Amino acid sequence: MNDGMGICLRKKINSNICDIINYKTIKTMEEEKTITAYKAFEKDMTCRYFQYEVGKEYEMNGKIECCTRGFHACESPFELFFYYDTFSSRFAEVELSGTIDRRDGTLLCASRIEVKKELTLRDILNAGF
Repeated sequence: MNDGMGICLRKKINSNICDIINYKTIKTMEEEKTITAYKAFEKDMTCRYFQYEVGKEYEMNGKIECCTRGFHACESPFELFFYYDTFSSRFAEVELSGTIDRRDGTLLCASRIEVKKELTLRDILNAGF
């Protein structure tokens, strides 16, 4: 059982080397739960070269893992500013579902995302308070 101080995972890199990754928080996988979250985009509504549209839902098959693969968003609207520029980005309220990976606080990654509505910077600030 983890005492909350962190866990160590062993990740195979090749047949001769194993890389040990130490996480400060426990990574959890959640199945078939819907989470309302916040996502930032470039000015053209892309994120990591993937084009999004308000009102559309997207799904990805395969392994979902934060910072590696899946649709990313944050539960805390203020956390968006760690990943995107405050004044040159666009923001949206999204719903995440399917397989959901959670890492380091409120960073989420999911196999399904629905872009519910675009938000202004003022909306993001209000949502955080």
